[in-house]
Amino acid sequence: MTEFEKLIYNKHLAETRSNQGKPFKLRQNFDKVDESTKLYLTKLANFFNKHKNININKFFKAPFAIYKDKPHLGLDFYLSMKAVKLYREYINSINRQSPDSDDAKKSFKLSMEFVIKFCKEKKIKFSDYVDYREENSMNSFFEHLKHGKITLLFLFMYPSFESQLKSVDVEIRQHILGDTFNDIAKMRVKFYNCSEQTKSVFKKFFDSAVKVMG
Repeated sequence: MTEFEKLIYNKHLAETRSNQGKPFKLRQNFDKVDESTKLYLTKLANFFNKHKNININKFFKAPFAIYKDKPHLGLDFYLSMKAVKLYREYINSINRQSPDSDDAKKSFKLSMEFVIKFCKEKKIKFSDYVDYREENSMNSFFEHLKHGKITLLFLFMYPSFESQLKSVDVEIRQHILGDTFNDIAKMRVKFYNCSEQTKSVFKKFFDSAVKVMG
C-alpha cells in the first residue's frame, strides 16, 4: 500500500467514527488489510489523483452532513456516483450557511487560510487572489469554490469578485459551479444584511491577511 492509500484509509476511518460519535484510533499497521479494502483504496487514490481539487475530508464527511441517520458507509460507497452527488450537496450547503452562524465564521477562516497558502505557493498578493488565473485557464477561484476550499461569503470580501465572475460566460459559470451559481444572488443579500458584529469579524480576518501579504 502507498502512503497516500494509508492516508485515505485513516481519513475515512476518522470521519466515519467521529461523525457517528464513536472513538477511534488511526491505524498504524496495514499488514493485515484485506485484499478488497486494498482494491477500494487503490481506486480511491486514483480518483483523488485525477480530481486533485476534491477536498478529501469533506468528501468523506458529506453523507453524514446530509443524512440524519448517520449511516455506516464502507470505502466502496465512496466509489459511487451517489457519493459524488452528496459531496456536491454538502459543498452547496456550506455556501448556504447564515453569515451570522458560527459555522459560517469557521468556514470563512478556513477559506482565508487556504487562500493564504495558495497565494504563497503562487507568489501573489492576497488581495490579487480573485484575479489570478493560470495560463489559458479561468480564475482559480472557480475550482476552489466548486470543491469547498473557499466560500461565497469569503469571496464577497473582494471588490473585484463580481466583475471577475461575470467575465466568464454564464453557461460555463453554471456548469462549473452547479447549484452554487444559483445561490450567489441570495447569499449576496444575506452577506450585506448580516449583523455589524459579523461584518466586523470578517473584516478583521480579511484585513489581517491583506496587511501581511498585500
